[in-house]
Amino acid sequence: MKKLMYIIIGLGIIIVILTIGYLSTILTQWAWNTLMPHLFKLPKIDFWQAFAFNLLALCFRTITINKK
Repeated sequence: MKKLMYIIIGLGIIIVILTIGYLSTILTQWAWNTLMPHLFKLPKIDFWQAFAFNLLALCFRTITINKK
């Protein structure tokens, strides 16, 4: 019974992390497509480009934090 509880809690945590990542990607895509074409004449991006941008930002943030 305890094992089942740990599995359910683990799945819940994974779902929350994936949801936050998805919403972050959607927000990045919306912000980029709203601001960048007007400010810097850059083309619009799709979902996977926004996802890659978020992964790059996460890696950069991790490297920067670990340097301190």
